[in-house]
Amino acid sequence: MPAILKWLAQHRVVHAVILSIYFMLVVLPHEWLGKWIYATFFPGDIDRYNFYFLTAGLLASLAFFIPLFRFWSKQKSGRRRTVVYFVLTLGLMCVAYFTIFVLATELIHFPQYAIMAILLFPFSWRFSDTLYWATLLGALDEAYQYFYLSPHRTDYYDFNDVIINLLGAAMGLVFLHTLSDRLPTPRPRTWRQSPTLWCSGALLLLLPIAVHFGWLAIYPADTSPAPEVLLVKKVPERFWSKFHHIRYHVILPEEGILLLALLFGIYSGLDKRHQPPNPAFPLGSIRTI
Repeated sequence: MPAILKWLAQHRVVHAVILSIYFMLVVLPHEWLGKWIYATFFPGDIDRYNFYFLTAGLLASLAFFIPLFRFWSKQKSGRRRTVVYFVLTLGLMCVAYFTIFVLATELIHFPQYAIMAILLFPFSWRFSDTLYWATLLGALDEAYQYFYLSPHRTDYYDFNDVIINLLGAAMGLVFLHTLSDRLPTPRPRTWRQSPTLWCSGALLLLLPIAVHFGWLAIYPADTSPAPEVLLVKKVPERFWSKFHHIRYHVILPEEGILLLALLFGIYSGLDKRHQPPNPAFPLGSIRTI
């Protein structure tokens, strides 16, 4: 794994092409794949449907956890931090399943974005940067579904799935943390050199402008003309919503932003590495951002 990541870092064009193809494979088949799964596997009983996919997801997770534990046993430094973040992420995934999931098929977000984070990591060799970009791609994925695939079938931009995508990316980063003593350490940089900070600043500047000029609104309002982009078309009546008898919470935009900020703050601790840069793979041969 470290050799593959280092090779990708040295071949940026190939790396970008692979990442772009993977992102399109994650995003574009949503509609037909979802319909095919529902038509093929739904037995008419939503509890059985969820049980089947939860069982399949737990069995499939062995393909991820077995190598993770193997690398974990060989980790020379930062093992305690890896354990803490693994337990935390697994716990958050369980909380998410019982509070913001509707169908167990949504478990697919976890491996999808774990792989996304692993593919993104060689661009910067920074855990927090990788989590930021993976989450941003996840947000674009949800925007594609909300505004293009099903604009008339959904009542809100799905922050639930954005959080699920982030947790999947976080688990991918926990996997990479078991290899941290075999991966390059990025050069120190000032806050002015952080692309994530500049991107966040641009978003914080553009969003209020969009709201001010009526291009964007969070909730419906009796205004004319109607905004071109509306994040929540119909506000849930209660904290808990229901699909059949399944209870779940719809994360509203304010909650989503606060949760994202909190999770970024928590996972920024993954960047605290103690080992020096790998002398066998000097950073001078890698372009980092």
